[in-house]
Amino acid sequence: MANIKNWSEFLKDVPTDALLSEIETRKIKQSDSVSESATDIMSQIDKSIEMFGSYSFDDKGPWEVMNINSIKKNLSTKSIKEIASILSEILDSYSNYERAFSVVACIIGEFDSLPEDEFDELLDSDERFEY
Repeated sequence: MANIKNWSEFLKDVPTDALLSEIETRKIKQSDSVSESATDIMSQIDKSIEMFGSYSFDDKGPWEVMNINSIKKNLSTKSIKEIASILSEILDSYSNYERAFSVVACIIGEFDSLPEDEFDELLDSDERFEY
């Protein structure tokens, strides 16, 4: 997704307030402390909502509209501590907590094949993590 600095200019030809409202709920809270990995996953959330719509994302879940396997593969190169930090950043930074929580829970579920002690370490890294 292009980095659009002036959302009003981008939306000047859009006839509905509903779309403006939807764009606002999708915006990522940008911060210097958000890692590139977390930002990438949050962008993927936005792209899946853009492509399939919020109803499909919320009704079917992230596993149906996102490439969770690819996300897991990219995260698998990192330590458990780094993975936990990235997932926590998503929960802290994405503008729609319910959607962020859904994606994070889905990603954690993909890591259930880890050795039990590593999976427990991941799950215990943040009290908000669920499996």
